[in-house]
Amino acid sequence: MLKERQVETLFEKIDCTTQGSITWDEFCTYMQLEYGEMEDSYLRARHIGFQLPAKSQPTPHRDPVLRILDTPPDGAFVCCSQDGLITFWSPAMQLRRCRSIMVSQ
Repeated sequence: MLKERQVETLFEKIDCTTQGSITWDEFCTYMQLEYGEMEDSYLRARHIGFQLPAKSQPTPHRDPVLRILDTPPDGAFVCCSQDGLITFWSPAMQLRRCRSIMVSQ
């Protein structure tokens, strides 16, 4: 009985025109919206919070940083800049090491 009610509820959500049937477009729209909301929720959960007041410190990067990635096991992170410099940082923002990647064109 519970499963039937769940199916009916889902059907009512997808059948936005209340015609008693679901078109392929309605189904696809529902799935896109549903998974879009799930993705937004996931991204919000992974949003990094900053403690204020923020502290700034000099970095070896000369060009803009393109990507910052965390390393889940220990909470450290990696920064990659446009000039090919990759820096490895501790969770306490202490520079661990730098590596430069030269790209030939």
